[in-house]
Amino acid sequence: MHDPDRNPEQASINEVEGESTAFETPVESGENAAEQAEVETSAVDLSEAIEAQEGSREEAAFEERSARGAWIVIGLTLCLSFGLALFSYSQLKTSSRYIESSVHAFAEYGKKLGVVGCAEKALQWNQQCTALKSLCVASLQRLVGACLNAKQRIETCKRMNLGRNQGNFTFMRCKPKNLQRDRDAKKACAYTYGAVWSYCHLVRRLGKKGLSMPAIVPPAK
Repeated sequence: MHDPDRNPEQASINEVEGESTAFETPVESGENAAEQAEVETSAVDLSEAIEAQEGSREEAAFEERSARGAWIVIGLTLCLSFGLALFSYSQLKTSSRYIESSVHAFAEYGKKLGVVGCAEKALQWNQQCTALKSLCVASLQRLVGACLNAKQRIETCKRMNLGRNQGNFTFMRCKPKNLQRDRDAKKACAYTYGAVWSYCHLVRRLGKKGLSMPAIVPPAK
């Protein structure tokens, strides 16, 4: 129905304003959405930057702890090595004194013992040796030599069956002891009777009454 009180011009203005408002509303909504998206993007970027910074700090702290731990391990290793070196030196020094004392003792034993007696005494000593095991075995030839050289052995060595060679002689002397299952004892026996063979072989070949050896003096106390 037509409204007589309605102004046609006013109605046209209202319609135009309505259309303008309807047009501006989507534009403003789009701008707000863009601003919100930009804010959200900035927030994400800031969060990522904070996380990256925290990650860098954690990585730096981890590297610092790793470096500190490495230095601690190195320090402990050096201390342990130094301690082992001191212990080994002490053991070596003690073993050296013990062996020197034993050499002097065997020079005295040799004045009463025969050739075989010197060898058996050396084997007995090896079983009771309190020095480092490797030094005990390595010192057997020296002990046997000190014992044999204590007096003249030429006649005894001439009567001994030295066999074809040193290996044959040590085999004949050590086999009756049944040392096949004890490698250390077998090695000690071979060293001991190998020293006897070398001594007697040299005495018989040179025809001397004894072998010249440096004077054996008692070790310092």
